[in-house]
Amino acid sequence: MGGLGFDIGNENSVVAITVKPKVEVHVLPNDESKFETPSVVTFAKKKRQIGSTMTTSSNSSTQQFPPHAKSTISQIKRLVGKLFEDLDMDNELQFLPFGITEGGDGGILIHVNYLDEDREYTPVQILAMLLSHLKQTAERNLGESVSDCVIGIPSYFTDRERTAFLDAAKIAELNPQQLIHEGTAIALGYGFDNKTTSEFKDSPVYIVFVDIGNSDTQVTIASFHGGQGVKILSHAADANLGGRDFDRLLFNNFAEEFRNSYELDIGCHHHLPGIRLMTACEKLKRVLTTNFEAHITIESLMEDKDMQGCITREDFEELSVDLLERIVVSCEKALVDAGLTVYDIYSIELVGSGSRIPAISRILAEFFRRVPSRQLSASQCIAQGCAIQSALLGQNSTNKNYKVSDSLPFPIWFVGKSSDGMLLTKGHTIPQPILLTFRRKTRTFYFSILSGHEDGMLQNSFSRAVRCFKVGRFKLNGNELAYIDVKILLDVNGIVTIEGATLNKGTRMEGKIYHDCKDIQVSEIAPIGMTEDDIAEAKTIEKWLINHDICVEETQRSKNDLENFVYDTRKKVTNK
Repeated sequence: MGGLGFDIGNENSVVAITVKPKVEVHVLPNDESKFETPSVVTFAKKKRQIGSTMTTSSNSSTQQFPPHAKSTISQIKRLVGKLFEDLDMDNELQFLPFGITEGGDGGILIHVNYLDEDREYTPVQILAMLLSHLKQTAERNLGESVSDCVIGIPSYFTDRERTAFLDAAKIAELNPQQLIHEGTAIALGYGFDNKTTSEFKDSPVYIVFVDIGNSDTQVTIASFHGGQGVKILSHAADANLGGRDFDRLLFNNFAEEFRNSYELDIGCHHHLPGIRLMTACEKLKRVLTTNFEAHITIESLMEDKDMQGCITREDFEELSVDLLERIVVSCEKALVDAGLTVYDIYSIELVGSGSRIPAISRILAEFFRRVPSRQLSASQCIAQGCAIQSALLGQNSTNKNYKVSDSLPFPIWFVGKSSDGMLLTKGHTIPQPILLTFRRKTRTFYFSILSGHEDGMLQNSFSRAVRCFKVGRFKLNGNELAYIDVKILLDVNGIVTIEGATLNKGTRMEGKIYHDCKDIQVSEIAPIGMTEDDIAEAKTIEKWLINHDICVEETQRSKNDLENFVYDTRKKVTNK
């Protein structure tokens, strides 16, 4: 194996590997011989079911309430690294059937009943369970243990969310070589497959990658030249616009229609009637991708009443106008940040599980003046790009000359007691070292780092800072002026880290400063992420859960073998 890549989607996850020596990419099948694994963890009666939707019927018109709906954790990508009081949490919580409360650290706790006990897990632990399952999928296919990998993340993720992904990987006993932006992974896979194409050799070629996922939309613009690598020019995203939002439009449309026609209120998405209607709407949306009209029939939806409805593609697109316009807005932002116009673009590549709606392709064609291409696998391209990057980062890579240059998706600010400013503007290369110099007469001072925020977000920013740091305590004599150099690194994962600080003391004399250099302590107040002790404890819990799952499976297998033996023996005796 050359490289291992994970795409953790909000709806489905994919595992890919590369095979030496030519870096051939293969997507690995799961236990059910499928290449996409549902991103869900179900706490069933006796064991966990990971990567299974646990529904009782595939027929949306007769589907019953999933047997473990309140113990089936989904949408985990929307929860990991978030604080309970984050502004977008209210919108997420109304669609989730499982219990959620605020943790002691301001984070999120997920409540389930498992093995006749009420238990609580953090989103990081649930993500670790999913990663551990995908790791087992890779090991089962390869016949060897795996550790080094590259994991895809949305470009808009904050330091807190990125760190949460790294913590989950540690719990799953993975060693991430890098967290890579999903748009960058897509561009890498595209460029690596086309690195010998003649169009890439003469002058830079600009490609736009539009990824409409289940819960978000990301637009990435990349430059390719000479087959020597890929340079990301810009990232733009709408973190709250994906395929599920089109499903919800249909849900609201039919809920209103049924309310008027049958005088029945469907209610919440996560109650039985709501789940059945949402499932039917998801299927109806797929039907409308190839048909101009679709019908919906749900037997005994409420009060033993069968409910029927119909919608045309034209009506669906009219309902979707606002969502479609938001996709164009993200494309406009990406072009502006890249310093390009639509006439500079060589091709538009459309991917993602939510990209199959015909209206999306049409509005992109209208905006870019060319029809989008679907050269890449809509659901596998991120994992493939992650696997390629993993291979490129490997010690024995034969493609060291193929370079990937990523771009900072948002500005990074610093905020001090008496001043603030921008450390890095959007578009800077990742990774990036930064030297921040403070002049202070105090023996201790504080500053904050904000990332993931656009211009104009600095009002009251000290209290809303993402990261807060303390410098010192250090010795000063009287009114002595100190120059403190703080070494900051925007690392390969897009996370701001503090590498250290140096105290330079001196007095001004005839325009000169005489220095006495000394390393001083920099500590983070309320550090993000888990401590090593927390991770060790989470590993212990996960190992116990894995061993319990294995024990239950082996017991069930032994019971099945015994039943088969009894059946065969009885058959032989009867035949005599």
